[in-house]
Amino acid sequence: MLILVLFLLLQETTALPIATCDGLLAETQAISDRLRDARRFDGVMPDDLLRQFAARAREARLCYDDRAPEHLGLLYRRELYALRWLRRYEEAIHVASEALSHDALSPTERAYLYYDRANARARLGRSVEALHDYVEALARTPEHDAEQRASLLIEMGFNSRQLRDVTAAASYYRQAEQLLRSRPSVDRSRLAFLLRQKADLALTSAENDSLLEAGLRDALEAAQLYLESGSANLLYNAGTAYLTASQLSDALGDAAQAIELARQAEAFGQRTRSSLLRAGALRTLGTLEARRGRTQVAHTHLLDALDHARQAGYTEYEMLIARALGDLELGRQHLAAAKDWYQQAIRHAETLRASLGTTDWSVMAFDQWQGPYTGLVRVLLAEGRVQEAFLTLEQTRARHLRDLHRQAQLMGDLSDHDRLRIDSLAQQLAEVRNQLSHRTSADAMARLKLQETRLMTELDAVLDLEPQATLLPLPPLQEALRERGQVLISYFVDPADPAFGVPAFTFAFVLTPEAVTGVALDVTADSLETLMASISPLFRARPGESSGEASSLPTSGLTFRSPTTPGLQERQFDTDALFRLHQALIAPLQPYLPEQGRLVVVPDGMLFMIPFGMLLEAETPSFSYEGAPFLVRRYAFSTELAASMLLRPSPPPRKASLDVAAFGRTRFDTPDPGALPGRAPLPDLPAVADELAGIRSLFRRTRIVQDAEATETAFFRLMNEPTALHLASHALTSPSPLYNAIVLWPDDRADGVLFFHELKRHRLSTPLVVLSGCSTADGTLAFGEGMQSLQYAFHATGVPSSLATLWLVDDRAMSRIMEAFYRHLGDGHPKDVALQRAQLDYMDAAPASAQSPFFWAAPVLYGDPHPLHLSRPFPWGWLLGLLVGVAFLILLPRVVRSSVRLTRSFA
Repeated sequence: MLILVLFLLLQETTALPIATCDGLLAETQAISDRLRDARRFDGVMPDDLLRQFAARAREARLCYDDRAPEHLGLLYRRELYALRWLRRYEEAIHVASEALSHDALSPTERAYLYYDRANARARLGRSVEALHDYVEALARTPEHDAEQRASLLIEMGFNSRQLRDVTAAASYYRQAEQLLRSRPSVDRSRLAFLLRQKADLALTSAENDSLLEAGLRDALEAAQLYLESGSANLLYNAGTAYLTASQLSDALGDAAQAIELARQAEAFGQRTRSSLLRAGALRTLGTLEARRGRTQVAHTHLLDALDHARQAGYTEYEMLIARALGDLELGRQHLAAAKDWYQQAIRHAETLRASLGTTDWSVMAFDQWQGPYTGLVRVLLAEGRVQEAFLTLEQTRARHLRDLHRQAQLMGDLSDHDRLRIDSLAQQLAEVRNQLSHRTSADAMARLKLQETRLMTELDAVLDLEPQATLLPLPPLQEALRERGQVLISYFVDPADPAFGVPAFTFAFVLTPEAVTGVALDVTADSLETLMASISPLFRARPGESSGEASSLPTSGLTFRSPTTPGLQERQFDTDALFRLHQALIAPLQPYLPEQGRLVVVPDGMLFMIPFGMLLEAETPSFSYEGAPFLVRRYAFSTELAASMLLRPSPPPRKASLDVAAFGRTRFDTPDPGALPGRAPLPDLPAVADELAGIRSLFRRTRIVQDAEATETAFFRLMNEPTALHLASHALTSPSPLYNAIVLWPDDRADGVLFFHELKRHRLSTPLVVLSGCSTADGTLAFGEGMQSLQYAFHATGVPSSLATLWLVDDRAMSRIMEAFYRHLGDGHPKDVALQRAQLDYMDAAPASAQSPFFWAAPVLYGDPHPLHLSRPFPWGWLLGLLVGVAFLILLPRVVRSSVRLTRSFA
């Protein structure tokens, strides 16, 4: 007891008087006033005064030592304000986290602290964590505080744009604008900030001049509003608006205006001593000067920009500028310097990607951060280091898919509590996304996007998986090819960068069990696009997009492209174009390929759209297909997203209770599977019934689930029971990959639309999934991940192989090919060979008018080609015939002897 009393007395004697603490609080107020005046009149705040502000605020809150909780939130915010302007972001995050651990703070104070921590995280490129904090801040901000809520929504829109979630960004901006314009007097500075953000969104997502022009008007209006305020502290914001206007002018082709606006932005950066603004302006000027051929000036601008980006601590700017310097040096053929810059940019890109975890944002954002990797591949190839270039390129491919597989493997190490938590969050996320799939108001969509953001970040936090870039060892890849009996072709299609004088470049790697060979191809991304478009109108739209869709910034809801019946032009593939594609993509590789056999292809970019088996080895009369030397006659093909997928662990041995579980829907008149927007009524598929009946007859243990029985409930109940899972129905494709879907039958538990995002949260052990509907391999193209389609979703669940279609198929032709495919699988052939033989069977039996590749080339095998163990029906007919034959042989001598005796008796 005596020790306790002495301890308490010591505590009382060491605590400073409240008057001293009040004096420190007053001092922070005085410094705050001086900083406000400095920013208002000079546009900048001295670093020494900011450091003093942070120190005094910290001393004051430690002095009070919980004796004055009413001052705690204010002092934390003042310290955080100073740390932010001093660009001490990591320290700011630590202080904000410490502050949020106090229970004494009011909801409003907590909202501001979440805002401060989000701002610091955003500056470090940790966009997912920042967005989560903004959502938490918004949840605690009172409804009547419209201006603060608008500010938060604008910041959330900015972070969503960083994550390449354009739909969410547009939704947040729209809601912020409604809040600001609903006020009796509009806050001009906040409105200007919003207009600039909208202009930035137009710059990153618009695809036509009208949207770019609207963005330019927004940016210039924002700059004018800032300047009219007469406040020096808004000069930085005016400069950022001019920078966005410069980039929009450049996109519209007005180089002179772009340079003038960028110079104005850089001048504002100097006046406000903003390293971040100067970095952006100098980077833009460097790009513009490089385009004018002034490479030395461009080099100087970019180096200055990098210095300022480092001072600002803005990781993404550092990555983009280092990549630009690499491109500049590559254009000047300074390979060593280019390599150094690309490697530096890659380190930044990996840091940024790690901050995204394994969320869906990592695919969207990483798709935009590939330049450093492709640049490094080019340098390595120029140095003749083919093997290193191949392995470097492999680092960029199927990264998200590999992360998902690794995540699934780690699930077994989690506690029961965490597994239950993950299941609960995944279920809630699926429900929110199902609501987002239906047309809804902008306000409702904004609320749902907030829920989606919170759930996604919470799910990623529980899993806590840091994505990794690993350089694959070559020998195991070659051993896998030897075991499969395949040769791998990996394509690299890199477009030109006119700004830095980097030409278009296309390359192919051929990997055999013995060697890696590289071949430069005499074709460019642009010429490939032109050549593919001449095959058929089916190839004229970009992956995942419809040529008839207008470009716009989404504000609410989703759209779905509906299946339509292809016309004669779509069905007739140009044989000349198919021959020229062969000459461009395969003929140069022929010396390194076997005469015949099995090939696995890793496509790149638009090459994911074409099945290589339909290419022609020789010229044939136009639109003449009968007996034509299609490449499928020589090779069996399979497709992989990356060579590394050859090394994915083989699924453990399993005893399937079914050979095939086949789901099919033939009627689509009623009931309608949900009021999905932008979708016309679906046509019936009568041939699906024949397709399912053919499958039933081929195997001993089949389960056919058709029409009203083919529900999502039945699907999830049966999905892990068969060796092969077959789905024959319409597929719906959406510009948002998460909402690609296959249409089943609705019941009282589900709407019958099986979405990509619903599949991703399950684990499947089925060795093969067959998606015989239209366009089940079509989707939005993501760099390194291929088409974000339904087949990708199944691979994300752990399915090792899938068969899916690249375009709108002919119902009856597909039915015949599917039956033949299963028949050859049942005979023990590998999956790629079974598909090859099924396609050849179709061509041999079809009339000349139906031998166009349109009818037979759409199905493509993705993943593991190994044969399946399927049980064929017991051969009752053959056995009966055998018994009859044996009986006949047994009875034949008796019949002969009787005949002889009868003949003799007559004689």
